[in-house]
Amino acid sequence: FDWDAQAQADIDLQLGDEGPLGRLDVQVAGGNLRVREEGEWLLLPYEQLQLNSRLTPRAINSKLQFRAPELGRLELQAQLDPGRPDLPMRASYLIQDVDVAALRPFFPLLSELAGSMQGQGELSGSLQAPVASGHLRLRDGRVAGESLPLTIEQLQLDMLLVGQRMLLNGSWQSGEQGRARPLHRPARPAGPQQGRLRSESTPQRRS
Repeated sequence: FDWDAQAQADIDLQLGDEGPLGRLDVQVAGGNLRVREEGEWLLLPYEQLQLNSRLTPRAINSKLQFRAPELGRLELQAQLDPGRPDLPMRASYLIQDVDVAALRPFFPLLSELAGSMQGQGELSGSLQAPVASGHLRLRDGRVAGESLPLTIEQLQLDMLLVGQRMLLNGSWQSGEQGRARPLHRPARPAGPQQGRLRSESTPQRRS
């Protein structure tokens, strides 16, 4: 992984007995993220990466913005209380037109990864134990790889975040006739996961 860019920072920060006071503004000019795969560098150009933070002894307010033609748009706004040991937080996130194909180099067992992701929601609780609410949506997904028994096409997946749980619902297709639908699958971020899958016809394996 490599990062080729120029950054500008404007920092006005005072560290007193009661805590930090000031501001931090960082803007990274458009550049390239580079990922090395099988001896070659893959370029992922981006247009904007910007961080703005305001700091007081009782609150740190930050906004992070990222935009790239291939990766889409990501935005995060967060408020953190640094004066308490459990670090309570509140945050909101926005994911728009993220092309998951750009993430394929991070999954070496996959030869193909495609789809578009959208989402928005909120985070609360503490920094050590955040609680999420919101949704993520994947459309027109495709997953393929030599280690997989079949190719997953037309993956449509809705993910609803409710506290410590994630509810999954969607459909996918393999081959010309094979199709299956996950039904209201609840899953927790950690520990064993269970769900049900109803098959409408037998997925076709690749020859």
